Amino acid sequence: MKVLVLGANGMLGSEIVRSFRRFFEVIAFGSKEADITDQTSIQKMINEVKSEIVINAAAYTDVDGCEKNKDHAIKVNALGVKNVAEACKEAGSKIVHISTDYVFNGTSKKPYKEDDETNPINFYGESKLRGENYIKEVFENFLIIRSEWLYGAGGKNFINLVIEKAKNAGKLKVVNDQIGAPTYTKDLSEAILALLKKDCRGIYNAANKGHCSWFEVACKVVELLKLKVSVEPIPTAESNRIAKRPGYSVLDCNKLKRDTGFVFRPWNEALKDFLGLI
Repeated sequence: MKVLVLGANGMLGSEIVRSFRRFFEVIAFGSKEADITDQTSIQKMINEVKSEIVINAAAYTDVDGCEKNKDHAIKVNALGVKNVAEACKEAGSKIVHISTDYVFNGTSKKPYKEDDETNPINFYGESKLRGENYIKEVFENFLIIRSEWLYGAGGKNFINLVIEKAKNAGKLKVVNDQIGAPTYTKDLSEAILALLKKDCRGIYNAANKGHCSWFEVACKVVELLKLKVSVEPIPTAESNRIAKRPGYSVLDCNKLKRDTGFVFRPWNEALKDFLGLI
């Protein structure tokens, strides 16, 4: 089977390429080689590659940047996704699209299920939700995967930020009132693989097991790496962020488990693996 990966130079895209090459013929294009906002070129590329599956990992993921550059957010996260979906429909390819927990508003008291009401509170979430809706409007052969709090090799992420800041500061201030599940791109790639092997369609949540605050994540990184830095909890209101963040965005992954048998590791075990401690 041939798989085309768009956004292959990103943190998740590069991990998908590594994981999938064990089983499939993988054609990988970064954002410069395959601009999903260029309808003509992306349609031509997808038609020429003729892959059974197209994985769209291309996105504008700067949450605060999306508030400042709304036109660009829509261009990439919504209209770009529409371009890919329409090209996939024409080529007869299945589209696999990566979405986010930020399509929810974060007011729930229990993990979000796939069919829970969406109501994003920032423009990043809004643009990603529009992308999801465009896919559903175009055709039925789709797989949308919502994940959260991603980290992995070769990318800008919270874990690497903590390590970097710990080297240059005696104290870290980290929000303690946002709750989610840190998710390792290596594990997420395996979940996507499991979904494709079962030919699953529709929307699926996919995130490491358990939940915590960003403060707890930072404390765990400091503990595991024995970093000489103190971590101070602060409320989101003191974090000086432009975009609002959901207070609670834990995802219920029971549908994934039911349909594939795949079970994520607890987030702290995955973190140890990433940090090279297993």
